[in-house]
Amino acid sequence: MKRLSAALSGVGRTGHPSLLAHCVLAAALHYAMPVHVLWAIRLTEGGALGMVQHNPNGSYDYGPFQINSIWLPTLRRYGIGRRALADSPCANAFAAAYILRLNWVESGGKGLWQAVARYHSDDPALGTPYVWQVYHTWLRIGGGRGQ
Repeated sequence: MKRLSAALSGVGRTGHPSLLAHCVLAAALHYAMPVHVLWAIRLTEGGALGMVQHNPNGSYDYGPFQINSIWLPTLRRYGIGRRALADSPCANAFAAAYILRLNWVESGGKGLWQAVARYHSDDPALGTPYVWQVYHTWLRIGGGRGQ
């Protein structure tokens, strides 16, 4: 837990924990998703607040969790649009947790790691390598200890 605490603290130049870290924790609790896994996804995605990434397929990824624009029609029903995904740490974290939870539910609760793969892609050829990246990040930040 100590490693996760250090990773989540996100202490910036001001010495205060980052708002993103608080939002990730709140989103994990709200959607009953493991905070270690959610944070590992965030680290694997490598996005940042304000970041908008254009993809070769014409879609866009937004913010710290790199939420893909394919989710915009669904997220708009909850009042979350492009700007919020890119610039709001809580909107981005809650969208990520929502997507992870939805994928877990749609898989019939077969497994969290299957949901992580589907967070990235429905194509197993893309999702499987992604799961391994997230899994290794999860271990690095202390995932699996005491669970």
